[in-house]
Amino acid sequence: MRPALIIALALIAAGCTRHDADHLRHDVSNVGADVGADIRHVGDAPVVRKAGADLHAAAHKADLALRQTGDEAKRRVDGHEDRRQGN
Repeated sequence: MRPALIIALALIAAGCTRHDADHLRHDVSNVGADVGADIRHVGDAPVVRKAGADLHAAAHKADLALRQTGDEAKRRVDGHEDRRQGN
C-alpha cells in the first residue's frame, strides 16, 4: 500500500493526467506480476534445487556433529561427577 501511495503522490506532484496515472499503474502492475512469476520459476531451476539439496545435506551433517559433541560433553560431565563422588 505504501509504494502505491508514494507513486500517487509523485504523480500528483508531477501534474500527470488521470490517463497517465492509469497507464503507469497498469505498467507497474504488469511488472509486479512478471516479477512474481519469475520468482515462482526460480525454485524450479536445477541449480537452485541442487543448492537446496546441498544445504539440506550440510545441515544434516552439522546436526550429527552437534549431537556427537553433545554426547561427548555429557560423557565428560558424567565422568567428572563420578570422580567427584569417588566412584
